[in-house]
Amino acid sequence: MKLERSKAISRRKNHQIGIRASKPLEIIHADVTALTLKDNTRAFIYLGQDNFSRAILSYRCAREHRAQYSLENLKYVHDNFLARSGIGHCSLIKDDGTENQGEVTRFLKACQSPQIAHPIAQKTITHSNSMIKAANKQTKYHFLYHKEIANFEQLVSHLHQAVEDYSNRPHDVMKGLTPNEVLKGELPANVCFVNQIAKARMVRLKENKSSKCCNYSF
Repeated sequence: MKLERSKAISRRKNHQIGIRASKPLEIIHADVTALTLKDNTRAFIYLGQDNFSRAILSYRCAREHRAQYSLENLKYVHDNFLARSGIGHCSLIKDDGTENQGEVTRFLKACQSPQIAHPIAQKTITHSNSMIKAANKQTKYHFLYHKEIANFEQLVSHLHQAVEDYSNRPHDVMKGLTPNEVLKGELPANVCFVNQIAKARMVRLKENKSSKCCNYSF
């Protein structure tokens, strides 16, 4: 009957490689994310991140979604990293949100040491701002969501600890180095941690299954 089975549609996502810098402070990312606290108020977390090292360079907590806080983050990165690095040019990738308009745009255009290009993700460039959005997600899911953060003041304290942990924790993509180490000039060695990661996963699964803290296993 000449029957043929049709090929199943692949559900695997085609992850494209995003923009990659060749050295620290060549490309910076900026973004803001919202977090609902236990007292039913909303707080906004503003982050600035280096592309090459993945280190979080600056952060702010605010009760409002305003360009003022994005500008404070940007000025901190400029004064404490960019101006001291001696580079002549860098890029700040940001979204086309209201928090990145007005005084933020004026500051970027006036900045000369270094000059800062400011491409808009998925508008003036095809790439998304996925790197810092991943950092936002990891910060919330790994460090904040499981905490009993009652109010804004507690969030400020928890966020400081979360950023310190994130930037000083060894990353697989950094070949075992921390983001802060790479930011300071250390280069990742050409090593592979596949076997160590697989072994650590088996140990973690064994520990989770033997835990008696809940009525289900992972």
